[in-house]
Amino acid sequence: MITRLLKVCVLAILMAFTGILSEATGQEAERRFSVTLQGGLTLATYNDAGRLAGGFDASSGYRPIFGGSIQYALSPLWSLEGTFHMGSFENEDDVAFNYTNDYMAFSLRNIINLNQLFQTNRASNYINPYVLVGVGAFMNDVESDAGTYDDTDWNFIGGIGVAFYLSRTLDFFVQYDYNIVMSNRVDGLVLPRRSFESDQFATAQAGLRINFGRANARHSSWRRPPMDIFEDDYNRLMGLGSRIDNLERRSAQQEDEIKRLEQQLTTQTRQLDGIQSTQSDMGTRLTNVESQLANMDERVTDVETRRTRTTGPVPSDDGLVSELADGHYVQIYAALSLSDAQRVRQNAISMIDGMFDNAGDMVLITQRRSFYEVRIGVFDSFSDTVNVLRTAQNTYDDAFVTTFPRPAHLREFYQGMRSAE
Repeated sequence: MITRLLKVCVLAILMAFTGILSEATGQEAERRFSVTLQGGLTLATYNDAGRLAGGFDASSGYRPIFGGSIQYALSPLWSLEGTFHMGSFENEDDVAFNYTNDYMAFSLRNIINLNQLFQTNRASNYINPYVLVGVGAFMNDVESDAGTYDDTDWNFIGGIGVAFYLSRTLDFFVQYDYNIVMSNRVDGLVLPRRSFESDQFATAQAGLRINFGRANARHSSWRRPPMDIFEDDYNRLMGLGSRIDNLERRSAQQEDEIKRLEQQLTTQTRQLDGIQSTQSDMGTRLTNVESQLANMDERVTDVETRRTRTTGPVPSDDGLVSELADGHYVQIYAALSLSDAQRVRQNAISMIDGMFDNAGDMVLITQRRSFYEVRIGVFDSFSDTVNVLRTAQNTYDDAFVTTFPRPAHLREFYQGMRSAE
């Protein structure tokens, strides 16, 4: 009956942990699913009252034990564990009775984490004490001088342990269990007892717990428990919360203001770019205007150069004038006949035609006594007169400059000619 019930329990445990494993893979905040590997010693000595070192009728002493488990943290306080252990008992007393028991044990245990129970915040980061209680099946395989015994019995377990944090994936633990097997034949003997009619033993083990879950998450049992605070501290925290809310609102307003200023800055930057572009265009246009003005200045200078004679009398068709305006003249020829003077005048007009627009009005013939004198003028600037003189001397090397009015000592030689007022 117990064997059949044990099989049902083992199957239920496997099915439960299959569901736990699938749920654990979906956990995101903390790691909940774990596997342990452990080993240590059994303590099964002869004690009438079943003390911490066990209670056997035939002492087995200290024997090795090995096992493992699957754990699932239902909460930071409470974990559920399914375990498996195997080992052996042998009579160590010097008596004429021998036995061996190569056993296997399965159990379902509840683990209560004391940091979470007593809210010990300071120790919860690296040290985690716990207590455990459970029930399971103890499968005997006894051979003794009294015969064989291979039945399966109920086993009740209680214990304490301490886990040490190594990393998010790995914890180290030490643990003490006390086992009460509901049979008096675990040690191969059936003797009258003063206490329980059952064999009892303890285990002292150490092992590693491997935690599965997200890479940056810790096992649920390492969560720091909440701290109790006094009412004044609570009120102070609530006041800080209100201040934080106000600061957050102000921060949001300032962020909106910053965004508005950034938009204005963007707009102004675009406007500035447009102004700079306009300035660049205006600079280009100004350069063009300055270039045009320079060209106009050159043209005006050229025109002024070509029109530098002072307005004087306009010659008749034959080139004769009876009076001269005050100013400078280039005299290029003096002839005894009017026809010779007119011929020279025509040559002179052709000579300065490229220099002045009114070349025909600037070459004059005046009659002084018996001479017909050919002059080019009139000019206000002596330098302009010299320029024309140089051109004339290329053809008439004896050309010279005369200025009107003439000096007093020469006026008698120019009688019959009048200066134009």
